[in-house]
Amino acid sequence: MMINKIAQPLVGILFLIGMVFKFMHLPGAGITIFVSLSCAALMLLLTLMQVKGTSLLSQLYKLTIVSAATYVAAVMFKVMHWPGANMMLVVSMATLGLILVLSALKTSKWYYALLSLLFSITLIMALCKILYWPRPPYLLYGSYFGFLALLSGVFFYRSQSISNKDISLSKQYKILGSLALLSLTATFKIKYYPELLGIGIHPMRIIETFTFAGIVAVIYKLLNNKPYTTALQKDYQFLKTTQGIFLIMLVMMVLVAAN
Repeated sequence: MMINKIAQPLVGILFLIGMVFKFMHLPGAGITIFVSLSCAALMLLLTLMQVKGTSLLSQLYKLTIVSAATYVAAVMFKVMHWPGANMMLVVSMATLGLILVLSALKTSKWYYALLSLLFSITLIMALCKILYWPRPPYLLYGSYFGFLALLSGVFFYRSQSISNKDISLSKQYKILGSLALLSLTATFKIKYYPELLGIGIHPMRIIETFTFAGIVAVIYKLLNNKPYTTALQKDYQFLKTTQGIFLIMLVMMVLVAAN
């Protein structure tokens, strides 16, 4: 566990350096990203080996880890133009989308359920775009913009709701809400106003990548440094799911940068 706590931030920093190099067309970007993704896949497999139990929840958690590791490997294969990449993307992204749907069905809060459903649609539409499959127009960005807008609203709503119970978590939710809004703004500008204010696509992609990383980092700190009471268990699950979603987005940025 101690090794993971040290290795995970280091791999994340290495990945971000590689992404900045990639968007700025600097040498060393490819190998930096490849090494960081390889380490990420290895850490996922090590995590899988540590999962115990035979309950349905344990099996679903194992399936999530295997799908995530396959997804990371698929992105590496796709960038390197190795055979099998498309099949790995289909299996991993479809499975992750299904897991999000199952997560939505078992949650009691409508906004948590809708967030999972919206991103599952985004994930499947992104898969269709990557593989050049036909897809309904506007559904990819429509579901993604809807996800980010709702997510920022949920963060601010939860911040207000728990302000009397947990001031520290309330403040962190405000930071997360602001990062989600910034991510929405950056993506909207890239899509519809790429040259607005004289800021090109590549600098905005870097900002977008760092907002994703910021959300992951804040949630990582919350999950590892804070004990959660029974009353806040739903917040814990919500944060874990959100962290997983933005890790998916960070890895997907490799494909965006490659294009």
